[in-house]
Amino acid sequence: MSIDALKTKIKSGSLGGAYLFYGDEEYLKDHYLSLLRRAVEAAPLPEFNHIVFDEKDMRFSDLGDAVETLPAMSDFKLIETREPNFERMKADTAERYAALLDDLPAYAALVFLLRGDTDGKLFAPGGKTPAAAVAAAVRKQGLVVEFKKETESRLYAWIDRHFAHRGVTVGKDAVELLVAMCGNDMYILAGEIEKLAGFASGRPLTAEDVRIVCCANSSFHIFDMSAAVTTGEYRRARAILESLMFSKTPPELIVATLGKAFCDMLLVREAQSAGKSPAAMAGALKLQDWQLRRVLSAAARADDAFLRYAVQACADVDLRLKSVACEPYAAVGTLLARLQGYGRARKSG
Repeated sequence: MSIDALKTKIKSGSLGGAYLFYGDEEYLKDHYLSLLRRAVEAAPLPEFNHIVFDEKDMRFSDLGDAVETLPAMSDFKLIETREPNFERMKADTAERYAALLDDLPAYAALVFLLRGDTDGKLFAPGGKTPAAAVAAAVRKQGLVVEFKKETESRLYAWIDRHFAHRGVTVGKDAVELLVAMCGNDMYILAGEIEKLAGFASGRPLTAEDVRIVCCANSSFHIFDMSAAVTTGEYRRARAILESLMFSKTPPELIVATLGKAFCDMLLVREAQSAGKSPAAMAGALKLQDWQLRRVLSAAARADDAFLRYAVQACADVDLRLKSVACEPYAAVGTLLARLQGYGRARKSG
């Protein structure tokens, strides 16, 4: 069920019913849950009408009592059940949930809240698992909503709205760089937007402002290192590595992310040769459009033989880190030296 259906239900003011929130975008989960909470907080005695359970500590009889007890001085009550273990749920637990949902009073909103990325197949209609049975009971009384990471266009629009709300104008290049540096986690982006809005002091924001103010994540730095390697800028690549070491970025993460970057570059070059569209490449590699643009730009400055060597070299170091005793950061430094030596040999050859 789409978020649009949830928006419509909330706007209608008819909030009673069942909800199952899952997916990997925590900001949106919390945003829509806060809209449900507001209805409770606006009435007297919210402490009696907003009840929270963690399933691991919950007695089912307490949940049943919370559902059956009338709201205090309000027409509505909200009950949150956090982190129900759908993956290991037993059939008898699912049956108890289903029975409770089948008789859910109109004044009650019962929310099943899952954190982290949960496999949506658990809740597929027609499924025979206990999780699917609970999801089917939720759908009868309300909505099963998956909160996915936003598409690029919707994420950019969201960023623009948040800057506009603070009276700040921002160019597309600055927005693209913000997402490239900080990723698409909306909680992180909200914090960076707050910093940038204060830094701008009412003037238009530029990409240079983003570079100055924002904290780039390790993935951005590691990709920058891979891009520096493809252009033979090994001094810059080593400076980035030193920065990653200073921030204690795990060497295993550095090597794995480097390997993926080189592999993605090789794959997009092959896809281009095969006449694949950018949309097909992004879908196959599970990349956002802005990520694909970065990969395409870096891949254009490398050749296939070097990228194949780089992928294999990263795989060798990854195996070494996992199988033998060694100084991890020294192994990453040696990897850069191997790539530099191979690159120079190809140019001289």
